[in-house]
Amino acid sequence: MVTGAIVTVLFTGVRAVMGLVPSWAPVTNPFTSVSFSFGGMLGSMNGYFPISVLLGCLVLLLSLKVFLLGWRVVLFIYHQFWGAD
Repeated sequence: MVTGAIVTVLFTGVRAVMGLVPSWAPVTNPFTSVSFSFGGMLGSMNGYFPISVLLGCLVLLLSLKVFLLGWRVVLFIYHQFWGAD
């Protein structure tokens, strides 16, 4: 009973001192504000120049390029077998 009271007083004092220390944690995602501002900027520019159409075309061209590269790899592997034309 006396030991419990001493431990309670001791840890209450520690908790009071630690309550004075400011809490701080590093930012979990530092790019959140940058991505929101960049997206807002692209959205505002979309009225002057169709950014969404441009990005869609770039995605389409990139996916076509990846598909054609994969097709060339398949043909390369096929032509490695002896006697293949």
